[in-house]
Amino acid sequence: MSLRIETGTMKGLTFDTVKSSKTRYTPGQLRRTLTNIFDFNGANMLEIFSGSGGVSFEFISNGLKTSHLIDVNGKSISAIKKNAKKLKIEDKINPIKGDFRTIIPSLIENSLSFNYIFADPPFNLGFCDELVRFVDSNHEILKDGGFFILERSKHEIYEINNLKTLKLDESRNYGDIDIDIYYK
Repeated sequence: MSLRIETGTMKGLTFDTVKSSKTRYTPGQLRRTLTNIFDFNGANMLEIFSGSGGVSFEFISNGLKTSHLIDVNGKSISAIKKNAKKLKIEDKINPIKGDFRTIIPSLIENSLSFNYIFADPPFNLGFCDELVRFVDSNHEILKDGGFFILERSKHEIYEINNLKTLKLDESRNYGDIDIDIYYK
């Protein structure tokens, strides 16, 4: 199966999905909406639970300079590399196989930080609370004035109290999906 880039300089180009029943994709309408909310020109991003890389590809099509993509699934990393080659943007992406809990500290150790973090964890498996708290406690990964965008099931409720650096800016509903936007 393939999906289409909805906006920007690569609008209409397609990328392949990961052949796995465990992988869910950010809908094209939602990717399009995010490009209308945020200015990605010249920015860099960290995408967590990146699947086939569709969110990063959409944002690169809209001016994102670079994206580091984390996923534990080797098939996802292979798909990201294959798609980046097909789209001729290999120089704009850095796919990383591993768990965000180990990768983020190593990125911080290498003095990397990002304007945007986008995360689309598996729905209803309890990742949201842990992920938000982990990013908050490793806040060096997000630049001051940066945004952490969390895509989640509208049915998944999690605690957002007592965060040290992240502030919930807003939550938006898109059918069965909620987007929580945090800023630093």
